[in-house]
Amino acid sequence: MADTTTDLRVERKPKLSETVVAAIRKQLLAGEVPPGHKLPTEGQLTETFGVSRTVIREALAKLAADGLVEPRQGA
Repeated sequence: MADTTTDLRVERKPKLSETVVAAIRKQLLAGEVPPGHKLPTEGQLTETFGVSRTVIREALAKLAADGLVEPRQGA
């Protein structure tokens, strides 16, 4: 008897923050932002990526957890 069931899994779209993380990670690893240099401000990143500040903060938190950025409040 042949298996006639179809695969009904739906592939989810990546979260906005995951897209931002991937883009910033690519810039960091490509050397576009040298180690020790500041990233653009949250406001500039919101304009660049066309997303909310919450999305940017979530992305930066993920990058910090991965050890790629070091958050400095008010710097």
